[in-house]
Amino acid sequence: MGIIAAVFHVCGDKMHKINVYKAMGLAVVLSVSLVSCTKATLPSTEVAFCALGSIPSAQCQVQVGDQTISFFSTSPSMPEETDMTLFAQTPSEWTLNKAVMRGESMYMGEIPIVWTPQGDGRWQADLRIAACAHPGMVWRIDFDIETEAGHATTAIHFPVAAHGEASHHQH
Repeated sequence: MGIIAAVFHVCGDKMHKINVYKAMGLAVVLSVSLVSCTKATLPSTEVAFCALGSIPSAQCQVQVGDQTISFFSTSPSMPEETDMTLFAQTPSEWTLNKAVMRGESMYMGEIPIVWTPQGDGRWQADLRIAACAHPGMVWRIDFDIETEAGHATTAIHFPVAAHGEASHHQH
């Protein structure tokens, strides 16, 4: 009887250790699952596009050094699946060398944006945003800029109105 009790005691300890390891492994798996399923944090530097022809406000401007860039759109709610034209107003001596649009709240690849100079610091680009997999998708445009002081970079973040919601989000 003593041998059976000793074997049970040893086996019981091993079973207890195995159950502890299983519980720890399950906790790690659940933690990783919760973190990976959590929605991405939205950026705090969100910029809206002003309506074309409007006076720019702080919501559609970004500071680069001590200068300001203003952004406008023919469709300021930035609706998906809609052709639109973007405009940027920079100091006249600046050059927008490169701009790339990326999904901020969801990976959507990289979309180059070609800005064409219009004279006196005005730039124009054509854009069509693809349909997004979730409402309120946030995009980011990274800019590579040549200023009078040298090279600079900046980025703007903006939400997209789902197709059909554009009229509810006009600025």
